[in-house]
Amino acid sequence: MPPKRKSRKAAAAKAVNLNDVDALIGQFSKASSTNNQYAGVLRKADEWLPEHISQLNQGTMLPSFTPSSFEHMPPKNIFSGEAARFAFREPTECTPQLLAMYLYNECIIRANGRSTADQIRAAFLLRFERL
Repeated sequence: MPPKRKSRKAAAAKAVNLNDVDALIGQFSKASSTNNQYAGVLRKADEWLPEHISQLNQGTMLPSFTPSSFEHMPPKNIFSGEAARFAFREPTECTPQLLAMYLYNECIIRANGRSTADQIRAAFLLRFERL
């Protein structure tokens, strides 16, 4: 009598190591070139953040951020502390405002197009979905 074949379900369960789930998600969710582009976008945003948080806390806003261009700017005290420092790593109360400032800086001030805004949005969406 031939040996019993393992069911597909049992074979699939043994093939996935739970410690490697994050690596598998990163490997198979997007093309490697897309993952590299997103990593570059996020690295650039992470480098941009500390300088502009210090400007906000000192009261020296970006020159293009006047009261008329950003009417719904929250009080500057939400930009102080740990929440603002890690706003691009995990969502905090100041993440939407800081992300809007970053998009404004990259797309309006630096005159990049809509595709840049879409790429920034997609990179942050993927980062926050993986939390």
